[in-house]
Amino acid sequence: MFMRRHLIYIFIVCMSQMLNAQVQVSEMLQGNRIVRSETNTLFLVDFWATWCGPCVHASKQLTILQKQFSEKFYVLSLTQENPEVVKMFLKKYPSDLAVAIDHNGSTFEANAVYSLPYAVLYNAKGEKLWKGHPAELKPEVLKAYLQSQETEVTIDKFIEITGSATLSADEVVYMPKSDFELVTHTSFEDFQIYTMNGYEVIQGELSAILTQLYGVHKSQLNAEGTLPFITAYFKANQFTPEEKINKILEQLHLKSAQTLIATKVLEIQADAARLWDAFQIDWEESAPYLIGETEVTIDNATILEMSHILSKAIDRPIVIHTENANLNSKHDWKFHYKYFDLMKMDLNDNFGITLKELLREIPHYSIKKAP
Repeated sequence: MFMRRHLIYIFIVCMSQMLNAQVQVSEMLQGNRIVRSETNTLFLVDFWATWCGPCVHASKQLTILQKQFSEKFYVLSLTQENPEVVKMFLKKYPSDLAVAIDHNGSTFEANAVYSLPYAVLYNAKGEKLWKGHPAELKPEVLKAYLQSQETEVTIDKFIEITGSATLSADEVVYMPKSDFELVTHTSFEDFQIYTMNGYEVIQGELSAILTQLYGVHKSQLNAEGTLPFITAYFKANQFTPEEKINKILEQLHLKSAQTLIATKVLEIQADAARLWDAFQIDWEESAPYLIGETEVTIDNATILEMSHILSKAIDRPIVIHTENANLNSKHDWKFHYKYFDLMKMDLNDNFGITLKELLREIPHYSIKKAP
């Protein structure tokens, strides 16, 4: 009799653990408008952000996938941004998928999400079946998972709405009152650039922002002491990158000194370039990009912007040599970057761009406190 009760107790404990919610959200902004089943066997958590252009593109693909599988499959788009920012975004770009705010970033942290877009496929027991870029989850793969799963749960068993999360001072939506404003933070999750209400917003650790604006590799910038985390608001289309740098440094009472140092670099030669137009890829954002496992995909970027993104992907300095190409014109890009020979061949075949490895004097920037 004791053994029977013991087995029943174990069964109940296992069932309660199996049905524990896998995702904690502080706010459910909208439910899934496509799913037709009350209980589901598979749940895809789509990690995204409003500033992430490739995420918006991936969301469109997931909407198509959700429509293909409207039974027993539920897509949840999860972000850790300010709910008001997300609500404004959804007014501009409506979605039929469920959208929620991660509770204190707990699900992002539990899944070690450091780059976007990213997705995790769970079954109803909370077991992870698949993870990766959401665009790589093919219909035939999803169909096979659906056929192999039997346990079903309702969405409220998979998602727990805590309703207890509060916004910190850093997370409150800030509306600038002048052409340029700057807010400092104690920390920030990630480097971001996005547009909001006629402003370009750049936020993150200052060194990441400066390397972006200078268009250089991170090794080309060093700082005296610890640099702050900031959010800078610039009235759209009113400031050059150099003006943005000067505004930020002046506000923070810092100065920048430039020197030339001989360094091994990758040189892009674009004299005979045959560049794509800006209609090959359309993610409806300002110069969004995706660094995948083997390929770089960039929507609407100049050669200078492309070279800076490539510099991040291969983690080395890049310089540009060209006399004919228009450095200010926008183009779409897609090429291999993981293996040098393949990257070299891809850029030459698709864009008429050649690569060389050489020793060059390139600028290095030292950030110090202003006197």
